[in-house]
Amino acid sequence: MSDPTEVLLIDDDEDEFVLIDSYLAASDQGEFHLSWVRTFEDGLKALRRGGHDVYLLDYRLGAESGLRLLEQIREDGLHRPVIMLTGAGVGDLDQAAMRAGAFDYLDKSAYSEAALRRSIRYSAERGRIESQLQLQAEILANVHDAVFLVDDSGVIRSWNAGAEQIFGLPASRAIDATASQICPGITRSLSGRNRGEADKQTEFSTWCARACGEKIALAVRLRFLPAGRVIVCANDITPEVRLEQQLSEAAEAEQRRIGQDIHDDLCQQLAGAGCFLKAIGKRLAECECAQGEALDSLGSLISEANARARDIARGLFPSLLQMEGLQMALEELVDRTSRTFGVACTVHGAHWPALAETTSVHLYRIAQEAVSNAARHSGAARIEVRLGMEGDHLLFVIRDDGQGIASDARSSGMGLVTMKHRARILGGELEIRTSPETGTEIRVTIPCAAKEPIATP
Repeated sequence: MSDPTEVLLIDDDEDEFVLIDSYLAASDQGEFHLSWVRTFEDGLKALRRGGHDVYLLDYRLGAESGLRLLEQIREDGLHRPVIMLTGAGVGDLDQAAMRAGAFDYLDKSAYSEAALRRSIRYSAERGRIESQLQLQAEILANVHDAVFLVDDSGVIRSWNAGAEQIFGLPASRAIDATASQICPGITRSLSGRNRGEADKQTEFSTWCARACGEKIALAVRLRFLPAGRVIVCANDITPEVRLEQQLSEAAEAEQRRIGQDIHDDLCQQLAGAGCFLKAIGKRLAECECAQGEALDSLGSLISEANARARDIARGLFPSLLQMEGLQMALEELVDRTSRTFGVACTVHGAHWPALAETTSVHLYRIAQEAVSNAARHSGAARIEVRLGMEGDHLLFVIRDDGQGIASDARSSGMGLVTMKHRARILGGELEIRTSPETGTEIRVTIPCAAKEPIATP
């Protein structure tokens, strides 16, 4: 058996207490327990203290009124399940009581036992629901993540304290603004194919700007609700992205150093050794020595090793990228791939946007990994690299006609993880579309505003 509903009567008339107690006692299940205070002051203390499920409040409390008591607790920021009671002849009190926060209104001269019990049950249940909602609202207001609701037209309808902190924008300016105004990076996902798919979730990283203009990186989770509404949860990951960028730049710098060392040191030594062997071979040939052919073979091996070392150096340190830009570096990459693997590899792009060097490096490394994987493992006959604009986004695509990527490789392959990591640093998304019938397409989408990575301090 559940605990009885705790009811407090605030009324200066003891006869009213006896009557209501008899009404509630008529329930043979012990559903209600009635307590009583008779003054305005005691009623105010009880309402502030809480502890009851429902409060029955008489309109007349000596020189004071129950309506004033309701207004007082509302001024205190409290919301209690109150049922206003009054005698006949008090016009428009029901509307005034509801405006002041009463859950229900009963005329003493007209209500019945059943009506009283029904009103108490209703008010108690509504009070429990509103308490839960209030608790959830308080939790939401105090989380550090940005949480806000976007309606079917892209307009922001709610804005928590976490959103104020992350975006540097008060609710008064954010509510009724469009999501595209506040965070353009989420607009594409909000208006995409997931609209209308209730209970669907999607997660991605994007770039945005605070009200003061400071660039920030966000990890975003969207929950699609009925009627086209979307709950947006966003977490500021700028420190993590900055650290990732610093680590990536350090790794890139080390790769360049190793590539330069191979090119300037090892390749030169191999070239010198090859020249020395040729000179020795020439002398042995003049003496008609039988070891001349062996030296020629050794010289060929050294030349091949030198060529291979130069290829490795170019991979580690694509000097064309620095000197000529991303387009020339990609053309050199696809040309080398075509010669090495016998695959028809091409690069396309009508209008190449101007990109920061760091952005070009990340895109080049993504292409390098994707092209290498396709040439080595997919059995593709054709690989295509394409860069261009799609609306207000930069679109970078590597497509092959091979056998596709297995599902387990998509989730655990280190190369794919690295490519996604590089796209995230750029504030973009990397999507993999693959099947045995159509091959693999790797799409990197970067907001125009995020073509340069977030600057490190």
